[in-house]
Amino acid sequence: MSVARPLPATLALLLFASACATSATDTSSPDSPLWRVSMSVSGGLRGIVQSFEVTDSGWFSAVDRRQRITRTGRLSETKRERVATLLAELDTDRASARSGVISRCADCVHYDLQLAVADARTVVRLDSLNVAQSSYAALVKVLVSEMREALQ
Repeated sequence: MSVARPLPATLALLLFASACATSATDTSSPDSPLWRVSMSVSGGLRGIVQSFEVTDSGWFSAVDRRQRITRTGRLSETKRERVATLLAELDTDRASARSGVISRCADCVHYDLQLAVADARTVVRLDSLNVAQSSYAALVKVLVSEMREALQ
C-alpha cells in the first residue's frame, strides 16, 4: 500500500529544498587567463611555419605546420613563472613602438607575438635581424626554446 502525498505539499518541499541548496554547478562564465602569449615563427632558409601558445596556467600548445605535428602540455612551475616574470618586466607601450620595423630579408625568421596581459593587448612583429636588440629578446628566446622542446 502506498502513501499518497498531496501534490502542493511535495512541490513546496522541493521548492524550499532547492532554494536552500547551494549549486555545485558554476553558471558564471569561466575566468579568462591573467595572461596569454601566442607566437608564430615563420620563414628562414628551412621555411619554418610554427606556433606556440601558453597561458598563465602553464598549459601550452605547440604546432609545426610543415611537419604536421601538434603537441599540448603544461610547463613546469619554474618555466611558467619565468614567462610570467618576463611579461611583467616588459614595458609593452615603449617596446612595441620600437619593434615595428621589419626588414625585407628574404631568409630571415619572423616572430609575431600576441600578448594578452589582463585587459591589455599587444601585437609585436620582429625578425632575426632585430629581435636580439628588442626588449622582447628574452621572452622570444624562452618561448622558442619551449616550442622546440615540445615539438621534438
